[in-house]
Amino acid sequence: MRRLQLFRCAFVLILAGCSINRAGLANDIQALLDRCNVKPKTTNVIMANRSRTGIVEISATAADVIAITNGVGLREADLSAADPDLSAWLSDGASQFDHPLLHPQEGIKIFRSTRRPKTLTLPNGSSFEYMLLFWDKAKGVALIQLSYAYG
Repeated sequence: MRRLQLFRCAFVLILAGCSINRAGLANDIQALLDRCNVKPKTTNVIMANRSRTGIVEISATAADVIAITNGVGLREADLSAADPDLSAWLSDGASQFDHPLLHPQEGIKIFRSTRRPKTLTLPNGSSFEYMLLFWDKAKGVALIQLSYAYG
């Protein structure tokens, strides 16, 4: 009986931890979007279980995407170039999340940051290692993939 109670407590703590991570990511992405002066509707926030990586789906107009890319210093990704960071980041997202924008397809633009840019530093002092933005103009949807930096 005691083992069952311990298991239930551990399960509740794990679920609470996932919720806290999602809430933290939602707040942190909101801080970045506020800095860019955009207020898109956030439709989904997911943190990976054993990683510092998360995704945030937002509604996004062309003006939103321009404001975000300019505001945090993203540039359009060159998928034909040998870029080990970009390859690793794309693989990271596709392996951890089941979202259609994370898989190559016609009509999706991908924008990327450099590694640990100052523009991805948060008001609380933490920062993101990188940011990718996948934009489906036809659907008016963007997916932002971020990974928290270590230390």
